[in-house]
Formats: sequence, C-alpha cells, structure tokens
Amino acid sequence: VLGVATVAYVVFHYAFHWAVWLPRLAPGPGHAANQARAVHIQRAGGVLCLGVVPGLVASALPDGPTGVGLGLADPAAALGAVAAVLVIVLPVVARSASRPGFWEHYPQIRSRVWDQGLHLRNALGWGAYLLAYEFFFRGFLLFTLASWLGAWPAIAITTLAYVYAHLPKPHAGETAGTVPMGVLFAVMALDSGGIWGP
Repeated sequence: VLGVATVAYVVFHYAFHWAVWLPRLAPGPGHAANQARAVHIQRAGGVLCLGVVPGLVASALPDGPTGVGLGLADPAAALGAVAAVLVIVLPVVARSASRPGFWEHYPQIRSRVWDQGLHLRNALGWGAYLLAYEFFFRGFLLFTLASWLGAWPAIAITTLAYVYAHLPKPHAGETAGTVPMGVLFAVMALDSGGIWGP
C-alpha cells in the first residue's frame, strides 16, 4: 500500500500537473480553453492515480474496499462531523477568499467566460477529483495504516503526507491549515468508518 501510494502520487504530481499539459496543447487564440483542458487533464489524472489505481489495489486486500474507508459504519457520526466542519471551517475559508492574492490562484481555470458547460465540467471534475483525493489520503492510506499501526500513528503519518501534498500551494497559511484539517478529517473518517464525512 505504501509503495503504491508513493508511486501513484509521484506520477500524479509530475505527469498530470496542468502546467505540464498546457504547452502540449495547441497554442493560439484558444489559450483559455487550452488552460481549462489542461486543468481537466490534471483532475482526470488525479482520479486515475489517487482513486482508480489505489481502488484496484484495495480490492485485492483482505478486507476489500470497506477496509479502506469505502463503507460507512456510522452515518450519524459522518453527518455530525460534516455539520461541525461547515460551522468551523466555512467562515475561515470565506475570510481567506477575501484576502489579497487569493484570486491570483483561484479559480484554477482562468476563463473569462464561464458558460453552463464549463461550470458543469468544472463541478464534475472537482467532485471526482476530490472524491479520489479523499479516498487516497483518508481511505487507502489512513485505514490501512490504522489497521497496521493503530489510529494515532496513522493519523500522524497521513496528516504529514497531506501537508507535503500541499507544500506547492502559493500561500503558507493554506499549507499550515492542512495540519488541523488533516487531523480532523482523519478522526472523522475513522470515527464514522468511512471517507464520506471528510
């Protein structure tokens, strides 16, 4: 599991980054469309490397997919955790979005015209990517490590990996925020028996 996770994340990070794909797309007046395509390729690469590949490996493990967080032992705990996170985290995210420099990096797609199709592709791409991302960190890694080392060592290791994954972010505050969020999301996942809360 650790070997697959390491290779899968490195391949995703270096082979599917949107900036790697943008120069490969035809240059010209469609630069904004090409930039959007490059972001969609990055997200599809994330689904493949962080979701599909670990999911195939998880299906061969003794406990199968439910052993890596794809089940849900306690739906009430998951819903309660989601409500608590929304109350605590949403104001912080909203405040961060109003700070100078935020709009230089978000949204990731830099199109001037956001038609209905682009909104739909963006939402579906983000949804699939974030599901794969949560499965990778809070499912595949966390549940496997917790069954091997216990809950708190697994939470510490996956939080460290989560922080490392955010080091390329342009704002130190965003990376620093992954420490409490990594712990909180890991506790939510283990407490509810699945990745669905985070």
